[in-house]
Amino acid sequence: MKVSVVKLSDCIKYLALALVLVVIIIIAICVLSGGREIVLKTEKEYYLKKNDIAVVKLEENASTGYKWYYTIENENVLKLVSDNYYPPKDKKVIGAPGVREFKFKAVGEGETSLVFENYRSWEGSKERVQRIDYEIKVR
Repeated sequence: MKVSVVKLSDCIKYLALALVLVVIIIIAICVLSGGREIVLKTEKEYYLKKNDIAVVKLEENASTGYKWYYTIENENVLKLVSDNYYPPKDKKVIGAPGVREFKFKAVGEGETSLVFENYRSWEGSKERVQRIDYEIKVR
């Protein structure tokens, strides 16, 4: 029976090579899987890259019945990823507004409008109290 002996220096070389491969794989996954997170603040035109996430945070007062609703003109360009409401931090203040946070993913190249309207569901959008328009271009 023949026993092969591996030198310590060879083991270190193999471990270093394996570590480099793991780092390359992790970097490739990060680059290919996700984009940047862009916070849309003012009504204007925004340029995104495919896989970028557009974040919109709007003040909302749930106790009044008013809620933010969105419309995407072209869902081949932008799709909703999440819609969350965060209540006010100070729970002692009655009627204080919270924050509604929308996240949209840029899924394809092109242009679309993203419109937000604040209204009560039982009154409909014709009775909105506020409207915000964004123009999104994905390259």
